[in-house]
Amino acid sequence: MRRVLSAGLQLINRGLGFVGLRLQHLPAPTRSFSDFCALLCRQGMQVATVLDIGVAHGTPPLYRAFPRARFILIEPIVENKATLELVVRGLDYQIVWAAAGASNGSAVIHVHEDLSGSSLLRQAEGAAADGTPRTIPVVRLDSVLQAPPARPCLVKIDTQGTELDVVGGLGDRLRDVDVFIVETSMFRFREGAAEIADVIVRFQQLGFVIYDILEGHMRALDGALAQVDLVFVPLDSPLRKDPRFFSEEQLRAYQARWGEGSRTK
Repeated sequence: MRRVLSAGLQLINRGLGFVGLRLQHLPAPTRSFSDFCALLCRQGMQVATVLDIGVAHGTPPLYRAFPRARFILIEPIVENKATLELVVRGLDYQIVWAAAGASNGSAVIHVHEDLSGSSLLRQAEGAAADGTPRTIPVVRLDSVLQAPPARPCLVKIDTQGTELDVVGGLGDRLRDVDVFIVETSMFRFREGAAEIADVIVRFQQLGFVIYDILEGHMRALDGALAQVDLVFVPLDSPLRKDPRFFSEEQLRAYQARWGEGSRTK
């Protein structure tokens, strides 16, 4: 039966492909932010502290999933103020109007017309795509989060290529993080930006491993995969304590289903 459904789905998707649509089995990789937050809740992880780094217009799936958490929002583009304050209204939040980095100080950010694409790094396309330079403050996360946060603690980082500098600024607070969600790129879209392999290796060195892959989009140039959000958790995270694929009940059902299939041949 599963093979028949799979074949039918492939046939339907051939037709839908002409209009840019596709049907998928659920759950399907990759997950949305909302689906991932729901997974954490099902696993019993009620996040108490969220650091949203590179907020832009906000991350509503996090706010909806953990409405009683403490939110620390780091955002360098003040033009996002009105929208962001509206989105987080009613939450326990603090906004720091700065970029997060490896050291406290200041830096030049390149502000794009699409504000969410603004970056401390220059574009691979050249000066014409860089945007307008502006000097902004830069803060280390451990200077913002001076005391251990309430746990579990989730850190979301989307800083257009400087994600590893942000992690470096956590210092000793790194040990207090239970979940990272980090935007990663398949190509070096900005000068000096980290690529996906750099991010994975660095997190492994810090004692974190990939737990999930979220969303993503393609580059305009050729349709190749451009970016995805990687979820990292500590190697000894409770989310990884059970190495099994099936529960005992699921395994029996799986074996029974394939046993029935072999008897009908």
